[in-house]
Amino acid sequence: MAWARRTSATRAANAANPGASFNGGNLGAATVTGDRIIAAFDASMVSAQTHVTSVSSTGGGGIKWARDLILQVFHNGAFEELSIWSGVCLADGSVTAITAALSPTMSAASGISCAFGAYSGLATGCGLGVDQNGIQDLISSGFADSTPNTTSDSKYTLIGTNKPNQLVIGVTADAGGNVTLSAGSGFSLVVKTDVNINGECLMEDMDSGAAGLPQRATATASGSIFDMTAVVVYRIFAGNTQLPGRRPAPFAPGLAR
Repeated sequence: MAWARRTSATRAANAANPGASFNGGNLGAATVTGDRIIAAFDASMVSAQTHVTSVSSTGGGGIKWARDLILQVFHNGAFEELSIWSGVCLADGSVTAITAALSPTMSAASGISCAFGAYSGLATGCGLGVDQNGIQDLISSGFADSTPNTTSDSKYTLIGTNKPNQLVIGVTADAGGNVTLSAGSGFSLVVKTDVNINGECLMEDMDSGAAGLPQRATATASGSIFDMTAVVVYRIFAGNTQLPGRRPAPFAPGLAR
C-alpha cells in the first residue's frame, strides 16, 4: 500500500454540554510534514441542530482544515451531525488541541464525540480533486438510521475509485448509546470512544483494492443504536498527477481539398 497509518497518532474523546467549542485533545504521537490528519466529530442536541463550523489545531506547521463530509439528521428525539475533516501537516512535530467550533452553543441535553487518525502517503491537496478522467478522487457516502440497529452501514458510494489502493475511512457514531462498537468486516480499527452516554465515535480504515469499485463502511454495536455512518475515500499521493496539456492541431484557413 502507498498509504500508511502513522503509528499511535490517534485520539478519541467525548464530552457532555461542551458549549461553543470542543477541544478533542492531542494526537498520541508526532506527525511529519505531508501527513494528513483525518478528524471525525459527531454532535447531538435535543433543542437545535448544532454545527461544527470550523476546526483548528496547534502544531503541524499551521494546518488548514477542510470539511470532507457532512451528514445531518433528526432521530431518536435529537438533532445530530456527523462531519469529517482533514488537513495536511506543513511541518514535523506534535499536533495538539484539535478543536471544533460549534454553533449554536451546545448546552443542556447535548453531547459530542470525536475520533482522529494521521496518515502518510496521501495527496496533499485541499478538498476535492478531479483526475484526468473527470472523476472525483475523493468520494463519499453516508447514512443515518431512523430505527435502532446493531449493524451500521454507510451504503455504497455512487461511483467507484478511479485508482487502486486508495485509503478508505469509515466512521460510525451515535449520540451516546452506551454500547461497545466494533470495526466492520474488512476494516481495521483506528480508534474509538464508546460505552458512554455523551457520544460515541469509531474510526476504521482499509485499502480500497482494485480501481473502479464503489466503497462502503460497516460496523457493529453490542446493542441497538441510532447510528450515523459514513465512508470517505482519500486519494494517495502516487499516481495522481494530471496528464500534460495538449494543444489543438494547427489550423490555417484556406481552400478545402
